[in-house]
Amino acid sequence: MVRLTNAEDYLLCPEPGCVMAEWTHIGSVIVRGRPSEDGPVTYRHVDMGAKVSPPSPDWHDDPFDHTSDRRDSVIIMATCEGGHEFAIHLRQNRGQTEVETKAKGWR
Repeated sequence: MVRLTNAEDYLLCPEPGCVMAEWTHIGSVIVRGRPSEDGPVTYRHVDMGAKVSPPSPDWHDDPFDHTSDRRDSVIIMATCEGGHEFAIHLRQNRGQTEVETKAKGWR
């Protein structure tokens, strides 16, 4: 299990052994919505300037497989000052909120 925060509640880089783990920066957010369990999924990308847009047609930088998602989710894209890129995914599933993290290379 990857620890997301330290004792002071600072967000941590999930890369093992990162010496800059506490020095993180949020880059952008992807919001996914599905009005019903079988309905279509709508994506919106929100950049740090609060500009909201659908992902571009060639957009492929979503680190998570959404084929089994049931409802809504939020993906927070981030970096650390050690140069690592990572994402945090909060996903609604059967009345619970699941949390998943992935480092760039999306592993």
